[in-house]
Formats: sequence, C-alpha cells, structure tokens
Amino acid sequence: MDHAVRSIFRSMKRFTSLLLVVLVAVTLTSCDFAKVNAKCKVGSPLARDNTHVLRCDGGRWKRFVTVQQAAQFILGQLPGSVALEGTAPAVIGKESFKISFKVTTRNGGPAAGEKVTVSGPATGPSITAETTAIADTSGIATLDLTANGTLGAFDLTAKAGEASTKVSLTSTVGPAASIALLAGNAPVAHNALSTLIARVSDKNGFFVPNAKVTVVAQNATAVTPSIVTDANGIATGQVLAPPGIGVTPFGVTMTVDGTSVQLSFQGLAV
Repeated sequence: MDHAVRSIFRSMKRFTSLLLVVLVAVTLTSCDFAKVNAKCKVGSPLARDNTHVLRCDGGRWKRFVTVQQAAQFILGQLPGSVALEGTAPAVIGKESFKISFKVTTRNGGPAAGEKVTVSGPATGPSITAETTAIADTSGIATLDLTANGTLGAFDLTAKAGEASTKVSLTSTVGPAASIALLAGNAPVAHNALSTLIARVSDKNGFFVPNAKVTVVAQNATAVTPSIVTDANGIATGQVLAPPGIGVTPFGVTMTVDGTSVQLSFQGLAV
C-alpha cells in the first residue's frame, strides 16, 4: 500500500487532480477496459483491466495501481474527524466571533479543501445562521459567526462529510459600556439621605451584573462609596446631603471600576 501511494503521488505531475483521476479510474461506468501493453494514445484518460488501473505511458497501457488500492486511497482521503482547533472563543451578546476546526482524513492527514458546516440550535442561545468554510492546506477551516443575542449556554455542531463534533459555548454580557441614572437627582432635605439608583449596560444594551461602581460626592458624603450591581445591572447606593439652610447644590460621580464609564450629576439640598 505504501508503494502504491508513493506511485500515486509521483504521478501528480502528470495529472492536474489526482483525486479526480482516481475517482474516474474506479468508476466502472466512466473507465474503459484495456489490455496491458496494448497501444494507446499519449494523453488518453486512465483505463482499467479486471484488477488494475491503467495509464498510457510511452504509447502503451501500463498498470498504475490496483483498483482495490485506488479505492482504499480515495476512501482514506475522506474526512475522518473534525475537531475544534485551539480554544473555544468567548461569545458576547449579539457580537461576531471566530472559531476554527481542523479536519483530518481517514488516513490521518489534513483534509484540505473539505467543506465545514457549522450550525447552532434552532431556538434559544445560538448563532444567527448556518455557516460554511473551506479547509486550508493544513485542514483548518475558520468561520465568522454571529451570536443571536440570546444569553446562555448552547452547542455548536461542526460537520465535514460524515464526520462531526460539538462545541459547548456560552453567550454572555460584554464589559460595561454605559451607566444611566434611574433615581437620585431629586431635591432632598439638608442632612437627608438621597438614594441613588443607576443601571450598568454593555454596548449591546444587556445589563451587566456584578460590576463594581465607585461613588464620589462633592460637598456631600457618599454613604456607600462602593456598590456592586445586581443581576439586572442595578447599582443602589446613598449620599448624605450637606447641612445648611437654603438651596445647597452638591455633586455626585458614579464610575464603573476599571473602565472609563462614568456618570456625573448635581443634587440639591433644600
């Protein structure tokens, strides 16, 4: 078998596509029968006898490889496995991401040129559409996918020929991109507590849980200088208004730690 494979690869210089040639050779309806050493026209398509594939060499039919060996060779080039290449990517909200798969032939080599099709669940967290890519010379196919905007765990299915694999992913919220004040800028009495309510979101509008928010007060006292958002991205804190009489303005700045996301507003003590 090794000798036959080496013979096939040495002949690649004479044929533009070895795979196509062997396929034609082992297809009985597409391949004429001929006799070994009989005359032939140089450049003729491959032929066969009862046991071998024949090629025209120097004007005579010569045995090239057995039909069985040719069949084994072609079967060995079919996809034998498909597997995730590298690590599973992070999936955020409804953003695009890349994922790569390596396709290996039944003989263990890279399945260059094979089509890889990736799909997700029809409902729930998934990708927006089934997507295909062609494996490169290393057998690696890289696909650009887009999350469908439903958060949670899901499985991708990658197929190449009869081979397939599943990859488990989880679509999550992205990093904080904005903070919006929901309550806390209404006038309050001097020396009274003002309740602050703000919501932190990522760039896709999903609420960000467990984000740490720092509160700094100007001309007032931040009773809760550090807040962590709840499951709905809500940060709730308090500021003690300044003492005095008359209208006294005070400032509040809320910043999501580790980011440039910030909210500043003015309150009034009356």
